[in-house]
Amino acid sequence: MIPNSRFDRTPNSISADSSPPSLLPKDLAEFEKLRIPTSLLADARIQRVTDAEARSEYGITGPVTHSMSGVLFPYYSPVTGYRTTARLRRDHPEIDDGKPKGKYLAPYGDPRHLYFPPNAQTKLADLSIPIVLVEAEKSALALTAWSERMSTKILPLGTGGCWAWRGVIGKTEDERGERVDVLGPLADLSYCNDRKVYILFDSNASTNAKVQAARAALAAHLRQRKCEVLVCELPAVQGVNGPDDYIFVCGDDAMAEVLADVEEKRGKSSGASRSESRIGEAPRKVEIGLFTKMPSKFFGSGTASNIGPSAALIFLALCEHANRRGSNTFRASDRALASDTKYGPRTICNARKTLIERGLIECSREEGQSFTYTIPVLDLQWKPLAERPRKPRRPRALHAGQARIP
Repeated sequence: MIPNSRFDRTPNSISADSSPPSLLPKDLAEFEKLRIPTSLLADARIQRVTDAEARSEYGITGPVTHSMSGVLFPYYSPVTGYRTTARLRRDHPEIDDGKPKGKYLAPYGDPRHLYFPPNAQTKLADLSIPIVLVEAEKSALALTAWSERMSTKILPLGTGGCWAWRGVIGKTEDERGERVDVLGPLADLSYCNDRKVYILFDSNASTNAKVQAARAALAAHLRQRKCEVLVCELPAVQGVNGPDDYIFVCGDDAMAEVLADVEEKRGKSSGASRSESRIGEAPRKVEIGLFTKMPSKFFGSGTASNIGPSAALIFLALCEHANRRGSNTFRASDRALASDTKYGPRTICNARKTLIERGLIECSREEGQSFTYTIPVLDLQWKPLAERPRKPRRPRALHAGQARIP
C-alpha cells in the first residue's frame, strides 16, 4: 500500500511473514538473481509505483510525457525509523547518446541522505562493525544479504551515486545578496566517525576520472573524521557494474576476496605504493611548508589541465594561504585571491565551484566576501602524457594561412 504522505511517519518495521508490497514477479526475479531474499525486500519496503503514484505520493517530478513508473527505494532514518526521502529506479528512462538519462530520480526538494538498510540502528551502536560505502541501494541490500550468508559483520550504506555523499547543507548569500545553496558532506556521514570504513564503488572507478575524483575526495573527508579508510577495487568483469552484480557473477567467496585484498595491501611493508600505504593510516593534514608545497602530482595526474588554468591558479593560491597559516583549514577573502591572481569576482567564484565539485577543496562562507577553506589530503595518481587531456592544436600551415593579409 502506498503511504499518503511523502514523509511516512510509520516506523520501518514489518512482520517477518510480510511480502514486498506491489513488486511484480519480474522484480522479484531480478532481486533473487542478486541473492537478495524476499524477507529483506519486505523489511526495506522496496515497492513498485506507477507514474501517478510516483508523482502524487512521492514528489517525483518530470515532464508529463516521461513515465515515472518503476521500483522505489524508500530511505529511512536509522534513529527514528521514519522515512526521510526515496529514490526511484525508472523502468523506461530516456536514452541520450546511447546511455540512459535520469535512470534514478529523487523527490524534488528533498535533502539528500545515505541509504540505511533494515536493522542498521543495531549495527551503528557497535563501533567495531565496519561500514561499507557503496553507490546503489541494490548494492547495499546485496551486501547486507551477503554478510548474513557469510556470517560477516559489516554495515553497507548507499550513497546514491559517486558524488551523492555531498549535497545542500545550508543557505547563504552570494556577492549579489541572493540566497544560494551551500554544498558540503552529508550529515549522515557522522555515523562513520571513528570507524573502519570500506569504500566500494562500482567497477568503473578504475577507469572513470569523475568516479576516481569522487572516491579520493570521500576518502580524504573520512580521514578527517578519524576513520580508518580502506579503498576497495571492484575487479572489471564482463556484466559487472556494482557489488551486487559482482556477487551474482563471481560468487560470495570472490566478494570476500575483494575485502580481504585491501586488508592485505594495508598490511604491506613500507615498500608498498603511496596509495596503498595510506589505506588505514591515521588522518593527515596537507603537507605544509614555506611557500613551497602543493599536492603531489597536481600536474602529473592531469588534474590541473582537467580543471582549467583559472581554477588551477586559484587552487595554487589557496595552497600558499595554507602554507602561510600552517594549517589546511584557513580563511581567505576574495579580495586576497584577486590580489594573488588578478582575477575578477566572477572568475574566482566559478573557479571555487569547480574546485568544490572536483573534491579539491571544501568551503563555507563567512561574513562579507570571506570564506573558510579546507584542503583535504589528495591521493593523485601520475598519468603518462598520452593519457592526460590536451587541447587539440591546429596545423601550423592553417595558422600561417589565417595570418596572411590578402
